[in-house]
Amino acid sequence: MRLSNIAIGTIVALCGQAFSQESRVGKGPQTIAQANGDSLLTAASKSKQPLTFESPTGEEDQTWFFIEDSDNQGQSIQNADSGKYLYCSGGSACTQSRQAQIFHPYHQKNSDTWGFGEISSQSVLTWTDENTLKLVKNPSNMDHSFFTIKKAVGKVPRSCSGYDMV
Repeated sequence: MRLSNIAIGTIVALCGQAFSQESRVGKGPQTIAQANGDSLLTAASKSKQPLTFESPTGEEDQTWFFIEDSDNQGQSIQNADSGKYLYCSGGSACTQSRQAQIFHPYHQKNSDTWGFGEISSQSVLTWTDENTLKLVKNPSNMDHSFFTIKKAVGKVPRSCSGYDMV
């Protein structure tokens, strides 16, 4: 089941900006930054370590692919370096996992600003003051629930986990 229209509607209403609920992040290698920031989401060297936002390096650990769910319910987010997926649970900092977690992207029109709802928990991805990432049901700072998605540059792979992303 999709993140409910009520949950997405609430997010959109709280933001006071024009967002599209039916969006998909484009194909190909991407970087994920805190909205209006330069730090990029970076995969940890070990699966159970939290993902963090760090200064750009141009390395594959800061490159991500958005993989369409087979049921067309959303997208999983896969790291180019490890091949593992962004995974969040129980209010803890997000890590990497072999298990794909499906997110429902919503896009600020005419920009590269995105937000991501998580389908099963009806929570949103939110970056923390500690430069980690968490799923939060009711973010206290909605600005922390938005990200800038851009085409990756540097050591950019053409595919990830058997998906041709050209």
